[in-house]
Amino acid sequence: MENHMTEDEVRTLANRLLKEDLGKFGFREVKVAVAEDRDGEEFFDISAYFDPARTLPNPRATIRSSSRLRQELLKKGENRFPNVLHFLPDR
Repeated sequence: MENHMTEDEVRTLANRLLKEDLGKFGFREVKVAVAEDRDGEEFFDISAYFDPARTLPNPRATIRSSSRLRQELLKKGENRFPNVLHFLPDR
C-alpha cells in the first residue's frame, strides 16, 4: 500500500533534515507543493530558501541532503520524488 504524506508532513520533515544538513550555510525554510511531471506522475516540488551567509552550500552538501530526504520519505512509504531547488539570496 502506498502512503501519501501531506504537504505539511513533508514540509516538517524537509525543514528538520535540511536544517540539520544545511543550517550552517544559512538554510531558512522550505516550501512544498505537489506537482506533476510530463507523464502525469506526482512529485514534491520543494523550494529551499537561505539567508545571506558567508559560506554558500557546496554541491556535495546539497546533494547529500536531498538524498537523505529521499531516503527518509521512502522509509515512511512515500514514493513521490522530492525535487529540491535551492534559492540563495544575492549577496
